Amino acid sequence: MVLYPEKWEFKVGWSTNAVKLGSNEYLVGWHGIYKETNAYLNGLAIVSNDGSLLAISDYLLASKELWETYGDRPYVIFGNGLIMNKDVLFWIGGVCDYAIGVYSVDFDKAMEKLKWIKG
Repeated sequence: MVLYPEKWEFKVGWSTNAVKLGSNEYLVGWHGIYKETNAYLNGLAIVSNDGSLLAISDYLLASKELWETYGDRPYVIFGNGLIMNKDVLFWIGGVCDYAIGVYSVDFDKAMEKLKWIKG
């Protein structure tokens, strides 16, 4: 899988571990850096076991609360892990290089945000 930056992004990259969804589907977190503010913006993708991109979301997680915007690296939420617990997806990551954030969403709600490319 290769993701290239859009014109408004400085970089894009993989952020989290892979969560197995099915025999050939894995959910991963990815991020992009917005050029104007250096903010890290986060999304989800589904890849196959050979690395093919099957589905991808737009950005779903970005700094908005005060504690998410100030710190050693302002406007940075960097993904470190995804955990599935029953029907809840937990996204865990560093916040502004000074704290750890734990975010949760109903799994089905997160999946509704993905755009299928193939599969």
